[in-house]
Amino acid sequence: MLVGREEQLAALQKIFGKLTSSIVVLYGRTGMGKTSLAREFMKNKDSFYYSAIPAAAEETRLFMANSVYGPSELNGYLTGYEDIFAGLTKENKVKKVIVIDEFNLIAKNDTDFMESVIRMVTNQADYGRVMVILVSSSVSYVEGNKDKLFGKVSSLTTYIKLEELKFMDIMHFFASYSIEDCVRFYGLTGGVPQYIARLSKKQPFEENICRNVFSRGAYLLDAGHECVQEELRETALYNTILGCLAAGMNKINDIYNYTGFGRDKISVYLKNLMERDIVEKVYSYDVSGKETIKKGSYRIKPGFVEFWYKYIYPNRTALVENEPADFYREYVKPDLDEFMNEGFIRVCSEYMQLLEEHGGLQLKTVRKSRVYEKDVRIDIIREDEEGVCAVGFCDFSGEPMGRKVLENLRDSIREAGMNAAYIYLFARSGFDDALKKVSEEEENLILVDIRDL
Repeated sequence: MLVGREEQLAALQKIFGKLTSSIVVLYGRTGMGKTSLAREFMKNKDSFYYSAIPAAAEETRLFMANSVYGPSELNGYLTGYEDIFAGLTKENKVKKVIVIDEFNLIAKNDTDFMESVIRMVTNQADYGRVMVILVSSSVSYVEGNKDKLFGKVSSLTTYIKLEELKFMDIMHFFASYSIEDCVRFYGLTGGVPQYIARLSKKQPFEENICRNVFSRGAYLLDAGHECVQEELRETALYNTILGCLAAGMNKINDIYNYTGFGRDKISVYLKNLMERDIVEKVYSYDVSGKETIKKGSYRIKPGFVEFWYKYIYPNRTALVENEPADFYREYVKPDLDEFMNEGFIRVCSEYMQLLEEHGGLQLKTVRKSRVYEKDVRIDIIREDEEGVCAVGFCDFSGEPMGRKVLENLRDSIREAGMNAAYIYLFARSGFDDALKKVSEEEENLILVDIRDL
């Protein structure tokens, strides 16, 4: 079942409806559902699908030729992709869809591949109308080589980057669960379809994690660090840095003090991780609108990767020695709600975005930010062109939110020097009477219970 990709599927259909040939670059981190989307789009169309694997250039051409012409010793005599694409399109009577999955594995080793793709797309008289979908899990490769690969056909090329699913998609998938558990599933998976698909829609949340994440042989047991193994050398060093981030060491100096790695070396590793959408840099709010290196903190972007490096990476021995349920109760459950707060912030941010899109927010956002420091915390900042802000604070704990939270938030607002005209407080466990009374007296204070989401 294809979940949450209706917009991208419609975009592909619109491109397919054009009279001209075209290239679509469909990319995103592993697990985003790129192949599922492409194969769903191929249904009921004259189409060809090829999944590339790491291999020498000559062998890759032979593999694809076998897919087009059928296995034959004669295929070894084909010298280039132009012959292969000619065989694919020679009887084109309707528009042909050609999907090359992980095309980067071919393009890196054989320049003839992209040259032949471009000739096919630009020479409609010989090849007929084609829609070439080039799929890649290497975000850094695609974004770093756009001009080199597609500069000659930029007007015929469309880029579709698949990001994580939204919370509404999670709620549709786990429709029988409470909203609290939907937030937990969102915080656990980060909205990555591949992780979501591996969970049960029938088991309780705790049993789901124990059986599908912590059990020996479970698919998700080692999935959290596959993104490092796939593309990056020096896996051990990257593991150490990601372990630091998951443990709350979010500054370069924090990582330096713990590891002893040189600061320049740490910066390079973090840059490589950011290029692959594994790490993101979060800038604290600055009234001048400037984002400076000193004010940036680093955090793991995918929710499940952060979960893996926080709970499994430092406790692998305990996971092997204990039953999954015992491991969950001792190592995960005590601070799981605190971990899930980041997912709850994402949910609340999406809520405010929807409010604005439907005219329910008091301002028009031109800048988004947050304060992500150890002693000062503002989870959501939406600022208009006049510098007026709507801010949000999110609490996924099991205790009702009290007036002290509001007082601390206002202290943080003053320290940040912002004009926060509207304050949104989001709580999983509701609000105490004192805070409710304040909200009745102040129109700019909006209390949002998790069930209102």
